[in-house]
Amino acid sequence: MIDIAFLGTGAMMPTSSRWLSSMLIRMGDEMMLFDAGEGVQIPWRDQGWGIKRLSFLALSHHHADHIAGIPGVLLALANAGREEPVTIVGPRGTRALATGLREAVPVLPYDLLVADLAPGSMWNWKGLRISVILGLHRIPVLLYRFDLDRSPAFLADKATEAGIPRRYWTALAEGNDVEVDGVSIRALDYHGAARAGISFGVMTDTRPTAPAVDHFGGVDLLISEGTYGDDADTDNAEQNRHMTFREAGHFAAQSGVKRLIVTHFSPKMVDPSIWLANGQAAFPSMELAQPGMSLTLKYPE
Repeated sequence: MIDIAFLGTGAMMPTSSRWLSSMLIRMGDEMMLFDAGEGVQIPWRDQGWGIKRLSFLALSHHHADHIAGIPGVLLALANAGREEPVTIVGPRGTRALATGLREAVPVLPYDLLVADLAPGSMWNWKGLRISVILGLHRIPVLLYRFDLDRSPAFLADKATEAGIPRRYWTALAEGNDVEVDGVSIRALDYHGAARAGISFGVMTDTRPTAPAVDHFGGVDLLISEGTYGDDADTDNAEQNRHMTFREAGHFAAQSGVKRLIVTHFSPKMVDPSIWLANGQAAFPSMELAQPGMSLTLKYPE
């Protein structure tokens, strides 16, 4: 199970009704922050998920509206009493960026681990596979896909018929062979068919690209930027390397995603819902992210 909360849905600058685009991703007792616009800790506190359990920050790119909140996040974690390491990953130059931002918070009670992710690379966080490719923006931007695999069903009836004591079931279910009364038992013999996991993607500050269609193909949820709602801003979207609602909808349809939520709204859009129909013309179930909105992704039945 994966929980996602939208802390902000804005682009370029915060407004009186929208903080900048940032998301919390929660798995079990740990959290990841995706992007950190200025002041992100304010809506984060309002979300009520706590702060101390944050262990991972993923950065799409280094424009200020996505990273200016990092010093405040690091300080908030320190004030919350965190002592365990915190990891930051992002595109090329993230190590240098973190070094510079540390000048604002030079003393922290935890280790800060930072890595530059090369396009095509992968990372593992709590069993969540993170794969990235390069998007198309004015500076390097990474498009993130997240996959949480699910183990095959354990064939309890078969294990019972074979007389395998229950104390061995967990090990077998986890794929570990066991020995019972001198007899070797193969875990695979007690596994059912493969089961679908959970997948979602985040693409912000990018134009739609062919590699991205493949990268996000078939995900359960795509969280996409939609900086412009009005089709009249298509030229602006192309020039600034963003997307319109309609383009986001077309991309989602082309990628075969199951659900689409659009965020990262230009401050010129006081009410993005006015243009929702533009996106729904291409992807009828397209939704708009709302500040404070949260959702849960579960394994399919």
